[in-house]
Amino acid sequence: MVGKAIAKPASVRDGILDYLARHPEASDTLDGIAGWWLTAIDPPPTEEVLQATLDELTAEGKVARIKMVDGSFLYARKH
Repeated sequence: MVGKAIAKPASVRDGILDYLARHPEASDTLDGIAGWWLTAIDPPPTEEVLQATLDELTAEGKVARIKMVDGSFLYARKH
């Protein structure tokens, strides 16, 4: 039985930090990050892995989480 491949959290983390290093003014939603920032990661991360990685980077002070008026969140490099 062959299991479904999943993106490794370390590659997701590296992809986010690399994107922010190349685009320091970038900000996006969870869907935008999955669709634009992490296109080189195959297979793409699950929403759960992506959210957990963003939560860790936010707790470490590397990523800012910005609450929008509609209740959604943007993620950006912490300055």
